[in-house]
Amino acid sequence: MSISRGRTVIILGDNFNAQVYHELRDCLTGADKPVIVAAVRSDIELIDSNGNELIRPDLGIEDIPDFNFDALILSDGSVSDDLRTSEEFHNLIRYAHDTGIIIGTIDQSVRYLIDAGVAATHFLTGSPDIRYELEINGAQYQNEPVWVDGNLISGRLLEDLSVFCKELINQISLGPAA
Repeated sequence: MSISRGRTVIILGDNFNAQVYHELRDCLTGADKPVIVAAVRSDIELIDSNGNELIRPDLGIEDIPDFNFDALILSDGSVSDDLRTSEEFHNLIRYAHDTGIIIGTIDQSVRYLIDAGVAATHFLTGSPDIRYELEINGAQYQNEPVWVDGNLISGRLLEDLSVFCKELINQISLGPAA
């Protein structure tokens, strides 16, 4: 099965930030960039951090490599233990990184790059709270609203979401980084 050009996969974990998810989804779909939602498994329902919204993902992580997608957004700024401890998730990040697929992180979700072992040697931004964690793992922290390093697009804070999304759309439109 092949998915159309510009398709973006947003990976959500339980307790996702519904407002951030909706803003990202609306920004991307408003720019004609279709979005699909993935989670650790496709047969689960995810509940937002306020307990108000349930989402059933379109795909499980194991299904993502079979699709033709242009960007992978690692969560919505929150960090999920089910994702942080998933070796399959780490493998997906490494696959996307190594093949030049765009990977987007914002705020705390840049930690997923550390967990997967791909942060080292990259210039990244994220929440200032994790600057030290990035640096001890070999990344160069950039205190900017958004930063692009190859196929990695990192956003600093949730308040920087609109600038992050615009850059994400720009990079998807340019095509693969590798």
